[in-house]
Amino acid sequence: MGAHKEMLDAKRHRLRVLKQHRKRVGKVEATRIDGEIAEMERYLKRFGLKVMQPARVKNIVINQKVYRAMLRKLKGYAVNESVQGDKLILTYRSPDGSTRGKAVLYDLSEHFPYNADFPEIEI
Repeated sequence: MGAHKEMLDAKRHRLRVLKQHRKRVGKVEATRIDGEIAEMERYLKRFGLKVMQPARVKNIVINQKVYRAMLRKLKGYAVNESVQGDKLILTYRSPDGSTRGKAVLYDLSEHFPYNADFPEIEI
């Protein structure tokens, strides 16, 4: 989780700098900075350590917390996992065959630095 935590720390530092800079600028510049601050706060909320644990599966990056939660909910179901393109597809079926479905976890690589080193998980 080192790369993820370092990235979040850098974003938080940039947010602090922006907030300090906002206090010293005029209204027009403050409006622009407010937009950046709001965007950065949304990013930190979406990718925070409580909700995100990035992990690499083959050539894509997924949220391991969501993946594990899905597997817990599908306990007892027949689950088939496959990486197709830029997504991990989980197809599932209940033991009696009455319930079937598909869940998709999309690649999150574009939201992280190119060289970020995340733990590899097996499917």
